Amino acid sequence: MKILVIGDGTLGKSLAKESVKRGHSVFTTSRKDSSCLSLDLSREVDVTTLPETEWAIIAAAVSGFESCEKDQKAYTVNVTNTINLTHDLMQRGTKILFPSSTAVFNGEEPFYTPTAHPSPQTEYGRQKAEVERFLNKNSGKALVVRYTKILTTESGILYNWLNSFQKQEEITAFTDLSLAPVLIGDAAFATCRLMEENKTGVYHCSSSEEISYYDLAQRLCKHYGFDKRLIKEATCKSNKNMYCPPFSSLNATETENIINWKFPKTPKLIQKLLPPKNSKAKL
Repeated sequence: MKILVIGDGTLGKSLAKESVKRGHSVFTTSRKDSSCLSLDLSREVDVTTLPETEWAIIAAAVSGFESCEKDQKAYTVNVTNTINLTHDLMQRGTKILFPSSTAVFNGEEPFYTPTAHPSPQTEYGRQKAEVERFLNKNSGKALVVRYTKILTTESGILYNWLNSFQKQEEITAFTDLSLAPVLIGDAAFATCRLMEENKTGVYHCSSSEEISYYDLAQRLCKHYGFDKRLIKEATCKSNKNMYCPPFSSLNATETENIINWKFPKTPKLIQKLLPPKNSKAKL
């Protein structure tokens, strides 16, 4: 297949890498990298400048709850220009892969199914849900994949934690905020498999196990042999500026059945981890 990957963030790069690994022809875009096709989603995009492909992955976005609340340009990028771009791409016969999030739900229940009605409580979730509604009107032309917390040792919370542990520095972890973690490589693999199966509609990528951030930190320490006393308990609800849903998991059974593969639970997930670059931690 020919696949256009719009956006060169962590997920976009991983999806592009997995697609190439699986033998597909991949075109990538970036706002800054001159080795990629130039595309800035904060501006209107002329699709005639883009290669014609079977699929286009819309991985460019303003991400993060706080950024979407405070950045007035976030709506333009995440909704207005994303909808316009996907419309124009679908008009010329390209199928859309839109990465979405568990944030389209309010988190009052665990393991939401793909058919559950969205109930976002954050601006980030509302923006994702709005694009989903548009794509759902174009049945057969778009694949929406909702992800739970995606983890990588190259950036984000795992990178920070592991580097703090190896320096014997304390970290804080929430006891009242949970995640159903998925490794970035597993998320990319499952997504590519869904595209290869030519699926459209809504699908989920999520672990079938939900644990607290504190428990995850404890398990990481045990696995790598770090001192658990470096982990300090914290509560999400004590921070009035944080969104603290009771649950964050999704039901990924349909995805797993289609691709004949299961997302690993936390013990196996940790076993699959590679130490971050320049880390002394060993598997």
